[in-house]
Amino acid sequence: MNSQASGSCQGTGVGVDLNRNMDFNFQTTGDKCGETWNGPRGNSEVESQGLDTFFKQILPDFRDDDLTSKARPGAKQTVLSLHSSGDMVLHAWGYTKTPAPDGPKLTAIGKKLATWNHFRVGTPGTVLGYTGYGSHDDYIYGKFGVPFLTFEIGNNDSQCGGFTPAYKCVDQFFATNRPAFMHLAKTADDPWNKGPQ
Repeated sequence: MNSQASGSCQGTGVGVDLNRNMDFNFQTTGDKCGETWNGPRGNSEVESQGLDTFFKQILPDFRDDDLTSKARPGAKQTVLSLHSSGDMVLHAWGYTKTPAPDGPKLTAIGKKLATWNHFRVGTPGTVLGYTGYGSHDDYIYGKFGVPFLTFEIGNNDSQCGGFTPAYKCVDQFFATNRPAFMHLAKTADDPWNKGPQ
């Protein structure tokens, strides 16, 4: 959350949700005082602009910037984002319940990772029951054709759950997810083909 004041907003509703501010298929949504307001436009926040610049420098483009093209062969990267909470592996599309063109492959990679951490796998619309524009998942996959997965770490029913789990939970989180992390690293040279194996 970029906590720059947005008019008369107060409390947790102040600012832009940076997890929803990327400029790929962006549409502003919701109440600007809500916790998940994604901003007036994609990349409206300096943090999002920085990520955009960084990823354009390090990721080759393996996909047309539309909503229907599959990724072209050749990607040698995988991007993983760690969030809290809910014990889920999420992937594109986040803005709709319609699967991404490479949705079955993203799900297969997620299911392979879930053999270690036992997380639920799918899109935000199928796993969480809601959608949102401007996500990092949609931006990285949609813009570059690189597999992007989000781990929502921490079971909501434990002391290590919720959006701000205790620091003492880090070792447990790492132990639970280390095999999945290692699999992603070992298959990054051909993630679309090796990731599900």
